[in-house]
Amino acid sequence: MFNKRCRLAALAGLACVARLAADGTGGDLVPAWGSMYAAGNTTLSGQVAVESDGGALVLSAAPSVEFIVWKPVMAGIAPLDLGVQAMGRVAVPLRYAGFQLGLGGGGSVHFGLRGLETPVSGYLDRVDLFARFGLGFAATTSDGPGLIGYSSSGFNYFVDDRLFIGLAYTQWGYYGGVSLQGGLRLGRGSSVSGMGGVWDAGALAIGAAAETVFVTRFYAYYFTSFYTGGYYFPAPYRVGDSTVYRVRDRDSGDSFTVERALLSEEADGSRWWRLEFRQGDESVLYEFRMRDDTRVAEILYSENGGPTVRVVPTRTDMAAYYEGATVYDGAEDGRSKKETVRVGAGRFDARRVSRRVVADDGSVGDFAWWLSDSVPGGLVKYEAEEEDDSMELTLERVSTGAAFRLRSAK
Repeated sequence: MFNKRCRLAALAGLACVARLAADGTGGDLVPAWGSMYAAGNTTLSGQVAVESDGGALVLSAAPSVEFIVWKPVMAGIAPLDLGVQAMGRVAVPLRYAGFQLGLGGGGSVHFGLRGLETPVSGYLDRVDLFARFGLGFAATTSDGPGLIGYSSSGFNYFVDDRLFIGLAYTQWGYYGGVSLQGGLRLGRGSSVSGMGGVWDAGALAIGAAAETVFVTRFYAYYFTSFYTGGYYFPAPYRVGDSTVYRVRDRDSGDSFTVERALLSEEADGSRWWRLEFRQGDESVLYEFRMRDDTRVAEILYSENGGPTVRVVPTRTDMAAYYEGATVYDGAEDGRSKKETVRVGAGRFDARRVSRRVVADDGSVGDFAWWLSDSVPGGLVKYEAEEEDDSMELTLERVSTGAAFRLRSAK
């Protein structure tokens, strides 16, 4: 449905793509999501398992030492750790088996969940998923000494920053079973910056894609309400004035509403505006402060009545002013005519301004605006028709007394 809304906005001659840079965290550059390990860590651990091979059964113990050799960082995250490890194994018979002794060496992989900052991160941060594998030498078997393959995979839970316990499935040659294990990580672990800011701006966001969606929505609604069809109509808003417009696709009948309201005028010349999208039970509410140079200084955001998220743009190009827009200043009165128009907000004596645009590819677009100085913002109705697309925007409601809902009035 959001693609439909962007298409409607584009039909109104609006931009649906923009960029936003929100406040970041300071300090050293560290992964946003990672594991308990750092390159260079050494881990001492041991496993105890009951393993079987058909009817044979043994109780095994396997001490090991592991060294983390590489912690790759990919797109700002580092959940993987790669290591090398060596182990010994001793097994005593429980049924139909003989005494076993062996040793081996190979590689290891760890996957961590630290820094995700979900509601259960207090537990997930301590989870270490792992796999170990390699070649072993069985010194005592019923068939004599020989090489075998071995593996172990499962999870560890860190009781504190160094000590862990875990559960795994082990395989030594033909013997396999469930093992209990524990160990100690030596050396300083990795640090993570966390992904809480990403969740906030997705509830806004996970990564750049979510950030783009947030900004795209803001600008789509903003341009629809402030620069309909690429035009700005300078009829003033007074503090508390609110206008609600319905945007409708004539072909499908789909529609949504966008509210624009002036909430306050600050001493430094900036203004707080409300911008709210509604469609059925879905709502997106913004309260944003625009400086007197038209740049957005702060945005408060809430979706479907959820928690308020504050975004402070840092990029100098985060401006609400649309440089591609034209200010309607009455210069086109010679090509306009007076009409009476009925919309949801009532009956208005308006000036109808129309324009036909022929694009470079030969496609034709017809656009019309109905304007009245009695309406805050000046716009009563807008129609656009291009090829197979047709939409209209009509004034649904005009009211006064609009107040902050996300920010307490100062």
